[in-house]
Amino acid sequence: MKEIPSREQNLRIHLDRKVGGKVLTVVRGYRGTSERLKELGIVLPIPPKPAGSYIPVVVSGSLVFVSGQIPMEGGQLKYQGKVQNNQSVENAQSAARLCIINALSQLNAHLGTLEHIEKIVRVSGFVNAEENFTEHPKVINAASELLVDAVSYTHLRAHETEAEL
Repeated sequence: MKEIPSREQNLRIHLDRKVGGKVLTVVRGYRGTSERLKELGIVLPIPPKPAGSYIPVVVSGSLVFVSGQIPMEGGQLKYQGKVQNNQSVENAQSAARLCIINALSQLNAHLGTLEHIEKIVRVSGFVNAEENFTEHPKVINAASELLVDAVSYTHLRAHETEAEL
């Protein structure tokens, strides 16, 4: 299996600025989102058609909203039913990651590229689960972690560190 470079290995520019008695470090990644997806072994599919009467991508000002992404693969719903305690959380996490891959595919088709994404503002997810299932955060975190690995390192990130000035 090909070793995937860490986000830290992908970073090249560090700018330190003094802000309010602290040093603000700003970091910019140099690899594009499409290249990073390839490194992760992810090929974006043709965007799935909406499963209902909604528009999958809407642009409002400088924000882009993606809606209604379900775990579709090859035109078929890959994961069905409710997550139960005796089911694998890993299967539910795979379904969440597939939803994010479909969302990225929608963005790529609508925008023509993923390289202009500066940051992900919000991720909302719904887990269809039995009432005694309590691992919802673990499921949605799998989607968030994929976005962090694929997209977030390419935008500016600020880290505050204590420093003597």
